[in-house]
Amino acid sequence: MLQTSAAERLLTDMKTQGVAPNLESYTHVLGSLRRSLDWKRAISFWNELKSTSTSPDQKAYSSMMRTMETTKHWEITLDLLREVRQNFRIPEKIVYDSAISVLHAAKCWPMALTLHDEMRDHDMTPALSSYNAAIHACTKHTHIQI
Repeated sequence: MLQTSAAERLLTDMKTQGVAPNLESYTHVLGSLRRSLDWKRAISFWNELKSTSTSPDQKAYSSMMRTMETTKHWEITLDLLREVRQNFRIPEKIVYDSAISVLHAAKCWPMALTLHDEMRDHDMTPALSSYNAAIHACTKHTHIQI
């Protein structure tokens, strides 16, 4: 197990001192855990965040999705995307771009391309990385038409 990050220690200290962490606190810890590649602990913090009175926003969902980018657990990203759709109806651009990035990294090109098309259906302009993932999907699946 990786060493506890400074961000985690500060979050624990906040709670010990009676200061309730807010969404920004949890999002920063998730970012720290993403950089340390500790997705299991990120899931633990995600579940802790969801058990508080603070509801994750789409930026937090995006951060959690990005945590899955270096794992083989891309399905978790699809679960998170489902939650975003339940809670917010239409995902924001940042959520789509994060999900596409994770699916591309996991070589789930048809799903990445489907999300790219969804973005266009919602009049969103995908990020360069999302376009590149879609282009890559087309090179892997020559029968795909845009």
